Amino acid sequence: MSEAARLLLETAQRGELHHAILCYGPSAQALRDVSVGIAKTLNCLNGTQGDDCTACQRIERRIHPDVHFIEVAGERKMISVEQIREIVAAASLRPFEGRNKIFIIDPAHAISVGGSNSLLKTLEEPARDTTFILLTRSPDLLLPTIRSRCQMIFVGGEPEE
Repeated sequence: MSEAARLLLETAQRGELHHAILCYGPSAQALRDVSVGIAKTLNCLNGTQGDDCTACQRIERRIHPDVHFIEVAGERKMISVEQIREIVAAASLRPFEGRNKIFIIDPAHAISVGGSNSLLKTLEEPARDTTFILLTRSPDLLLPTIRSRCQMIFVGGEPEE
């Protein structure tokens, strides 16, 4: 785990994490691992950075009701404005069973322009206990208005083949 990833998890554990994080780096797997680690840290039943509690197990298996993974659907090449509108609506609700709602957008550079514009207000003024984690290989691939609303964190890792 990179030093940046470790510091990010410690910040999450202290409850001092920014509500919108833009994680970037050459390794998609390292980015995904960090995002799942943050989700576990924010919702772990034992208050750790992720252990074998039921919440952490459910996050790992992608079945936790408060951790949402937004990805390019099916044969599409982009994350649609409809997908973003769904998460904007879900983000306004309180967490169902965890302490926090987490939205992991992977890859964030695949959000359509309409989707990016739909997400702006929510990134600027999210509901309490809501965290957005955007993953991308390069922040320059996102609209400047999206980048300006996020805390950017470089996550190391080796580039994938």
